[in-house]
Amino acid sequence: AIFLGTLYWYFYGTAFVLGLLEIIAGELETGVTRFIAVSVKTFVLCLGASFGMLMTIPSPADAWFEQDAHCNSIDLGTVWWRIPLYLACSVCALGQYRFPVVSYWRGLAVQLAA
Repeated sequence: AIFLGTLYWYFYGTAFVLGLLEIIAGELETGVTRFIAVSVKTFVLCLGASFGMLMTIPSPADAWFEQDAHCNSIDLGTVWWRIPLYLACSVCALGQYRFPVVSYWRGLAVQLAA
């Protein structure tokens, strides 16, 4: 669940970055539309996740803090494959958001710098 949650936030963060990149690149209507859509979806999904935790878990705060034991189990600063993995995930996210293939280098540069 933690891994899927991390991927979820990664892909939504990517959508924010793509929206900003499109706004900067002059595609104002597409960028603003994507940015607003992702903002609304993120808000609704956060409310849904919070409400779901309240409905299904007797003590959501305790369950939340118990997950801390799973954080930082891999020190990504010491492994060589962290940047290729990040770029591979970035390519998948660009494809998911139907980013123009000719502009992938821009999207990857922005994501890697961010």
